[in-house]
Amino acid sequence: MTQQYDTSRIEIFSDCASYHNGKPDQIGGFCTLVLDANDNIMDTIIRCYDKTTNNYNELLGVLVGITHVLQKYPECMHVTVTSDSEYVVKGANERVAKWKNQGWKNTSGAVKNVELWKIMVEGKADYAKARKILKFEWVKGHKGKNITYEEDRVAYFQEKCDTLATEALKKVVDYRNSQEEEQ
Repeated sequence: MTQQYDTSRIEIFSDCASYHNGKPDQIGGFCTLVLDANDNIMDTIIRCYDKTTNNYNELLGVLVGITHVLQKYPECMHVTVTSDSEYVVKGANERVAKWKNQGWKNTSGAVKNVELWKIMVEGKADYAKARKILKFEWVKGHKGKNITYEEDRVAYFQEKCDTLATEALKKVVDYRNSQEEEQ
């Protein structure tokens, strides 16, 4: 029997992990959880990439989640994205429209990860066009791996994303290290 999900409201949690961020051998990954209105985890998306920064993966994880929900759950009218990345949440809520109007420039010059921010603009437009609500909320990350759902449901799911992203990235790093040792 397949589980029935309440997709009247969906929440996306996403977090990333990075290894050697800012260095030539940097790799990164993210975990995105998609929850229904009753906090059932409907989907878990985990990916790792070469030569990506922490901020790139924070943003990519959110965009993958938004796109996934639009495609798999088109009936959902209310989506909340929760992230511990101020870069993502402030960017989506406050900065992206301004950056677009300024030709994708900010006070430091060209906006970093502009290709992903352009996708964010399109995604927000898709939600608005469909009269769907897309909200971005920030949560303080790293409250502790032992936090329970009963203590703080938001911190619990954020920590779960962090743990899964870190574990996936560790497997990639361990695999690469074993390959280098064999050579």
